[in-house]
Amino acid sequence: MKLIEEANLCNAEVASLQQTVQQAYKATRKQEQELERVIYERDSLEQTAQELQEALDQKETKLTSMFTEIQNDRSGNAAMDELDTKVGWKLSTMLPRRHEI
Repeated sequence: MKLIEEANLCNAEVASLQQTVQQAYKATRKQEQELERVIYERDSLEQTAQELQEALDQKETKLTSMFTEIQNDRSGNAAMDELDTKVGWKLSTMLPRRHEI
């Protein structure tokens, strides 16, 4: 009789431990799924950041090219050079206004 009681207690303890293992396994799997989701999100954000950086670099290159082209156009244009000279000279000879003194 005593052996049967001990066997029943052992079986109950084994069942309890199996349930604990199953709960731990479920919790671990849930954490792994969360980790996979976070890694996927990180990779997606890194890809987006890289694409945006490339777009920014292209835009900067385009703007630099346009600025250089505009400078080249204006410096070779006699009318623009004359206009720059006249406006610059007039601005330099203007007296400061009273509120600027």
